[in-house]
Amino acid sequence: KRNRMFVLIALLGALMLCVCFETFAMAQDMLGSKSGNDRISVGVVDNDKSPLSDNFKDYLSENLNMDVQTGLSFDEQSRLLINTDISAIIEIPQGFDSEAVGGTVMPLTVTTANDYENTAFIRSYIDIYMQSLSIAVQASEGNGNKLQNILSDIFKTFIGLIVDIFKSRFCDCRIKCRFIYDITVIL
Repeated sequence: KRNRMFVLIALLGALMLCVCFETFAMAQDMLGSKSGNDRISVGVVDNDKSPLSDNFKDYLSENLNMDVQTGLSFDEQSRLLINTDISAIIEIPQGFDSEAVGGTVMPLTVTTANDYENTAFIRSYIDIYMQSLSIAVQASEGNGNKLQNILSDIFKTFIGLIVDIFKSRFCDCRIKCRFIYDITVIL
C-alpha cells in the first residue's frame, strides 16, 4: 500500500511539473519573449581566417541561430563576456583549415562565464560540429577541394539534422515531461 501511494504521489508530481512547464512556455510565447532577443550571443576570435573557420561561423549563425560577434580581439571579447553581453568566446586556432586538410582536427578553445545552461548547449553544439568535421576530414582523404565540397552542402545538411534532433530531444517540453514520467516509473 505504501508503494502505491509513493507511485501515485510521484505521478501527480510529474503531471504538475508538465503543466507548469507548458504554462510557462505558453506565457513566454504570449509575452513575446521568443522574438529573437533570446538568441545566444557568442564571440568568435578567428585566428585562421579560412574557409573552414567561415564554415564554423556560418554553422553558429545559420544552423544554430546564434548572434556571432567577430572582428574583436580576445581582450575586447573578454570585456563583453564579463558584462554578460556574450555567453562564450570561441577561439579558432591558426592553422585550423590546413591541419584539417592534413588529417588533424585542431580543438577549439571555449571560454565561458557562469552561464551554465548556455555553456552546456554551446559545448554540445561545438562537439557536434567537431565530430562531424572529423568524419568529413577522414572522408576527404587529404584533398582540400574534396573537404570544401563536403563542407559546402552535404555537411551543413548533416549537421542541421543532428542539431534539429538535439534541439527536439532536449528543448521540447513534452520530451521533458516524458523524461520526468520515465524517471517516476523507474522509481
